[in-house]
Amino acid sequence: DTVIDYETCFGLNLDQPRAKLDAVSKVCRDQDVALKIILKASVYSTYQNLYDLVEMACGCCRDGDFIKTCTGKMPKDGFSEGVDASTLPMGLTVMKAVADYNQKHGTNIGVKISGGVKTSVDCERYKYLVAHTMGEECFTGESFRFGASSLLANLRDDLEYERGFDNVKAGVREPVCL
Repeated sequence: DTVIDYETCFGLNLDQPRAKLDAVSKVCRDQDVALKIILKASVYSTYQNLYDLVEMACGCCRDGDFIKTCTGKMPKDGFSEGVDASTLPMGLTVMKAVADYNQKHGTNIGVKISGGVKTSVDCERYKYLVAHTMGEECFTGESFRFGASSLLANLRDDLEYERGFDNVKAGVREPVCL
């Protein structure tokens, strides 16, 4: 994993982050390991700037590598940590940039969305975006992933609730565990 130093990208001079990504990418290729490039999607001033950065990052990737949004905590007042700023439009921008790059270059670079995905409804929203941006065939672990720590617990709770509800309807009185 490597993180793009977003502060070096604010002037949209991508030479410094590109040089770092090229070096890390070479090491990954030499060691035959996948590269995951992490970017803080919420800090770029426009969706076009984010798109351009993702496109540049894809140029350092090969098949099986991933572009990942980070959790996206954004300052409420410009200084203190605030609300989660990983949004569907940011995720869509990353997916679109990767999909366009893959189509243009015949690559299979994946997307990992991290932050802002907490419920099964959130998953369904992203599933829709993946299907309509990257293609339904990309909703696999090789092309699209979630990196959301609270998601698993919430999905387990949903399943437990569903199973418990089904047992109540069937007249079963014992607790249900996953």
